[in-house]
Amino acid sequence: MKKRGQIFGQPFVYIFALIVIAVIIFFGINIIKDVLNLGGSIEFRSFVDKLRAEATRTYNLDYASVIKLDLKVPQDITKICFINRDFNVALDVSKLPVQIEEDVILRNNDNVFFVSSRNRDSIFIANLKPNENPQ
Repeated sequence: MKKRGQIFGQPFVYIFALIVIAVIIFFGINIIKDVLNLGGSIEFRSFVDKLRAEATRTYNLDYASVIKLDLKVPQDITKICFINRDFNVALDVSKLPVQIEEDVILRNNDNVFFVSSRNRDSIFIANLKPNENPQ
């Protein structure tokens, strides 16, 4: 005796397997993206913490001391802008990137701004006062 129903049931197994594989690939790609974004955030926060520590260490040194600053800047950051809030900020378009200009105007208490491919917040680092304004 031949079983007639098995020929029609087999394509449904293949279709179900393809759907399960597609769902696994979709969620796998989303998880990989989330892990990469988390890694970039951790790298940025680690950089900010090291920058704050170096600023504090340099501030506590004697006048005219020389140190070697060795920081690994995250790859997505293309420029870093330092501002001295003790003096008037000269918003010179040639020196200040367009991405930062609005942040300087809106956030009066931050003194370090980042230009990057990702949206990075500006931060405040105590005792950080560049000679040029902005630098």
